[in-house]
Amino acid sequence: ENNFKLDFEPKIVPVEIKPELVIKLLREAKKILDSKVPPPARPGCKGTCFYIDKINKGTNFRQSV
Repeated sequence: ENNFKLDFEPKIVPVEIKPELVIKLLREAKKILDSKVPPPARPGCKGTCFYIDKINKGTNFRQSV
C-alpha cells in the first residue's frame, strides 16, 4: 500500500514477553554503560568483544606491514 518493498519474506513469530527479563537486561546494560572499562570478552568471542578485550589488555592485534 505504501510502496514499501522487502527483498525477503518476513516470518512473524509469536514471542513471550518477560518484563522481569527486560528489567534485568536494562540493569546490566546500565552497569556496563556506567563502567569506565568494558567488560572482558566472553570465552570464544570472535566479534567486537574480541577487539575490546585486546584493547583492554593493551595487546597490539594489528599486524605490522
